[in-house]
Amino acid sequence: MGNYFRPLLVGCLTIVLNTVIVRNSLCQKYSKQVELETKLYSLSKVWSECEFNFPYFKFLDQHIIDSIYRKSLADVIVSTDDFSYYLIMRKFLASFRDNHTYYTYPKSIQSQLNRSQFMGVRLEASLIEGKAVITRIGRNNAIDIPIGSEILFIDSIKVSYYLNSHIKPFLSSSSEQRLNEIAVKNIFLGLDGSSFTVTIKKPNNDIATFKLTRADNEDEWLPLLKTSSFVSKLNDNICQIKIGSFNDFSLIDSLSSHMEQLSHSKGIIIDLRGNTGGNSILACKIASFFIHDSIIYGSLVSTRKNLAINRAYGLRYPISDTSNESRMEDILYARNLFLENVGISKNQNEFSLRKISENIEIVILIDALNISAAEEFLIYLKDKKNITFIGEATGGGNGSPMIILLPDGGSASICTQYCAFSDGTDYYRKGIQPEITIYQTYKDFLQGIDTVMEFAIKYLRNNTMK
Repeated sequence: MGNYFRPLLVGCLTIVLNTVIVRNSLCQKYSKQVELETKLYSLSKVWSECEFNFPYFKFLDQHIIDSIYRKSLADVIVSTDDFSYYLIMRKFLASFRDNHTYYTYPKSIQSQLNRSQFMGVRLEASLIEGKAVITRIGRNNAIDIPIGSEILFIDSIKVSYYLNSHIKPFLSSSSEQRLNEIAVKNIFLGLDGSSFTVTIKKPNNDIATFKLTRADNEDEWLPLLKTSSFVSKLNDNICQIKIGSFNDFSLIDSLSSHMEQLSHSKGIIIDLRGNTGGNSILACKIASFFIHDSIIYGSLVSTRKNLAINRAYGLRYPISDTSNESRMEDILYARNLFLENVGISKNQNEFSLRKISENIEIVILIDALNISAAEEFLIYLKDKKNITFIGEATGGGNGSPMIILLPDGGSASICTQYCAFSDGTDYYRKGIQPEITIYQTYKDFLQGIDTVMEFAIKYLRNNTMK
């Protein structure tokens, strides 16, 4: 993001641990490894760093956050095992409701987590039209759980209640749409060796219940999912560019090698769905293929500023005191609300890279998993006359996280950067909105039809063949 902005880190999906399924085994294994003093220090350290660095306090009720911190302290004191403590840390940071503010479990736990591999079967679930649906299975599954099956119950708990009570409280997300998506993706998560029951409704409406045990299973996925980046040609001289992440700089060479094909296409579909971010420098370089301006503009960035004397003055006045500008500034300092404007990220366009003609219609497919550098990529291309965003609102949260290594063996990520559109309009919590909203339908999914992609192809046909 230019000389004054560090590259945005990967907006990774944070991992939630299934509390019901794995609690007993974790309690036994980690019951006495972390001292109470270390636990209290780690929680207090995290809260201290959040209080002085977290930039989005205006979206929170600080009295509620204070009360959550105090309750978390009390919960840590009475917790009888390390696992309970880790959950308290997860839940506390999740209460900030931010994509880049979360607690990461120690490696000893992370290495045992499993959300898709089971004895005799591989499963992956996604959210489709409000349903938790099996969207991928193993090629050699020994259990009859077909693609398209709807998950009804986990351990006899209705799936909606299970997600709300056992999964979502431990997930960090800036928006409801992203929280709903990642909750379903983590619905099966637990420790290797632990078991649970899942009740499904198959596409033929049969109801079945299975007991699954988490275990290593490297069976090949069906359908094969291309998550990496690639360029391909569709019908009617429409080209597709899949960008799975902004981590691999070889994507620049790949696009350059396909420029002849792209430049002679009638339309281009950039499929950004599922892209959770990466390196914003790469995102800018990829965007530059489609931008003819000399400067590429990104987010308007602000960050917290703390001056002790101003905080002291500000505590003397009620927050409602607006008698003068100086006093209002002090009040903002005292309430963790003062932000220093860093400016709009500006990047020189690289004209050494060949450009796609502005006469070629471009569609970008977006979804709720797009955060961080993926959203910055969209801001670079927003409001270009030949580019249309199609799909659903993005995850609504950009920002450079600060990583705090903790003595409890885990770590905390804390967002430090407030990002908005260049005119100051917030997309935090809302997401970047598509010009045309369309979702994958369950009916189409059962028929192997990508609803959003098919709509994009028809849209380009209608707009390029007049």
